[in-house]
Amino acid sequence: MLFAISGGCVTTSEPPKKTVELVKPAESKSVPPPSKVTLPPQPPQPFDVGPPPFVGPPPGSEEVQTDNNTLLSEAQTLADQGQYLAAIRRLDKVTFPTAERDKADQKTKDYSAAAVQELRRKAAQAFQTARPAIDKATRLRYLEEAKRYLDEAIKNYPDAPQLPTVRENLSLILQEIERTESMPSR
Repeated sequence: MLFAISGGCVTTSEPPKKTVELVKPAESKSVPPPSKVTLPPQPPQPFDVGPPPFVGPPPGSEEVQTDNNTLLSEAQTLADQGQYLAAIRRLDKVTFPTAERDKADQKTKDYSAAAVQELRRKAAQAFQTARPAIDKATRLRYLEEAKRYLDEAIKNYPDAPQLPTVRENLSLILQEIERTESMPSR
């Protein structure tokens, strides 16, 4: 049986039967005519279809496969630059199950905590700036800024341990926004 590969499909066909001429050694001066013998088909031989098709990103794509240690290192660099969300996204690419995956999970929690701490600091600063403002529009602008920081913390860092505190802070900001909006304009 023969195998043929065409257009990604494997097809089989029976091989043609081989005819071999056998010649007996001459024992006498007269040589008999050669006899013909038909041999049975040969069993299929193993064949190599080549390497499996490429199953990665299409050629020319930006996606480059990197190993887990490289991902951890890149995430640390991003976190050191204060780019916590990008660092966490890098950690999400660490493959399962490995010791590096456990490290990545812990770093995700650590980076989330650091990011939320930074966002809470910015929200507190905006809130403190809003409190003494006499102008209603200025006060609302700083309160909305504080609210955006806290919303970002809740949305982007669900693994952060400070989320209950962030929600309490957000509740206070929302109350202050309501109070400010009900104030007469000056």
